[in-house]
Amino acid sequence: VAETIPRWQVTKILQILFSSILLVSCAPRLPIFIQDVWVSEPPTVGKIVRLGIRVKSISDEENIIVTMNFPDTVAVIESPLRWEFGLKDNEEKAVFSDICVLESGSWLIDVGIASLYENGEMKYGDLRAIGVNSYPSEARVLLEKDITYSQAAETQRSNYEVVKASIDECSR
Repeated sequence: VAETIPRWQVTKILQILFSSILLVSCAPRLPIFIQDVWVSEPPTVGKIVRLGIRVKSISDEENIIVTMNFPDTVAVIESPLRWEFGLKDNEEKAVFSDICVLESGSWLIDVGIASLYENGEMKYGDLRAIGVNSYPSEARVLLEKDITYSQAAETQRSNYEVVKASIDECSR
């Protein structure tokens, strides 16, 4: 099982990323961004699935960092929470984490991407929320732009029995 990042560190990283996004929000497009997210199969409770995230650069970026922060209800199985690499102009790269949903419900995974100067200061950043729905009638992941709220759906979901699994019960 991967180590979790302390909450205060995640909060600080998110604050820095959010500040950077505000500073460059006038730009039509960031030079680095999260292009896509997917899972190998529906993320049902107790099933290990592969979460994939594709990042893209529209300029040469030598020092890119991608981080993921998971809620306690989503376990990371022997996968990193941070990747470092470089991308050339118009290049894409996919990073993967094996995850297991431990409790039925709707959960958010925060994904941050940053490009750094040689001295370690941030040039650009992008932050996205990935929604994970894991219910008996639906199990999927969504980019934040696709996350919607429906009172009718929430009412229906509130009638579902809560399904839980321990990390030892997770399997492929």
